[in-house]
Amino acid sequence: LKEVGIKKALPDDQEQAVLTMYVAPNVMDSTDYAGLVDDFIAKFPAAPDGYVSRAQLEANGKKYAEADADMNQAIKVAKKKDDAHFSYARLIYQNAVEGDSAAYAPWSLDKAVAQADEAYGINPLPIYKELKAQIFFLQKKYQPAADLYLELTKTNLRDASLFFNAARCKEQLKDTLGMVAMLDSAVNTFSKPYLKEAAPYLLARAQGLLNIGKPREAVLDFNEYEKLMPVGLTDNFYFVREQAELQGRLFQQALDDIKKAISLSPKNSTYYAEKAMIEVKVGLLDDAIATAKQCIQVAPDLSDGYLFLGLAQCIKGQKPEGLKNLQKAKELGHIQAQGFIDKYSK
Repeated sequence: LKEVGIKKALPDDQEQAVLTMYVAPNVMDSTDYAGLVDDFIAKFPAAPDGYVSRAQLEANGKKYAEADADMNQAIKVAKKKDDAHFSYARLIYQNAVEGDSAAYAPWSLDKAVAQADEAYGINPLPIYKELKAQIFFLQKKYQPAADLYLELTKTNLRDASLFFNAARCKEQLKDTLGMVAMLDSAVNTFSKPYLKEAAPYLLARAQGLLNIGKPREAVLDFNEYEKLMPVGLTDNFYFVREQAELQGRLFQQALDDIKKAISLSPKNSTYYAEKAMIEVKVGLLDDAIATAKQCIQVAPDLSDGYLFLGLAQCIKGQKPEGLKNLQKAKELGHIQAQGFIDKYSK
């Protein structure tokens, strides 16, 4: 039937027809699906599902007045008014998220909040309040959004994502300590040994801890994240963890991670410069010279390679060669080069 395109009738049972309509987008093209929705409305005019589905199609096609009319009709015929108001609020919110919030003036985010409030007033389900928090966040009302997310942690919706969303609000409010506290709560919804679901929250907390000057604690979370996500870690992950390890004076771990980053992205000159810098810092001067030369080979116009090559050579006692390379770094614009030239020219 699908191959020959023969139109299929909707089931006579309304629940089966609703199921058919919701499954249909996966097996029908947009034109046929729009026709199916119209057929559903004709067959079940007192069911809100058809109007909600058609409103979504109309909003996708930027036919906002028609979508608005269909949503109002859905509310009018719905037995569960709260669900219809929620669908209306969600449609306005989704439209705003996709960047069309100014395309139809009556669909303001304040109206979405009002619809979510209507739904909650009829039936106080936490999911309606969660949508309101999401709308507040989009409106940049970060404190009210954070307050709502924290309220929801006392309901049956309590999970790590609520604390994470509260942390995002705190981040926007420049409350870094509050952000990390929320991320702590997100991670604490899980118990050790952690399951894979905890991974994104551990990574977020690691980055938060790094931002507030707790690099060693951050490294612990990065390590837990690596255990949970052993496949597909990028060079950037190892570079960020190396930065935390460096700040925490965990030099061997930092070297191991920058080597891993280089192995995953061998053309990234920043990683060679970083490795050379660590090697100079810990006195591995021969290694630093070799790494700096690799950096120059990868990016001959980058000043960092010449700076660390010259610095390692000067410390090793090879001042003539070292000063030449420091001078080259200066010519390429490195602001620290002159200070080292002055120091090792004496």
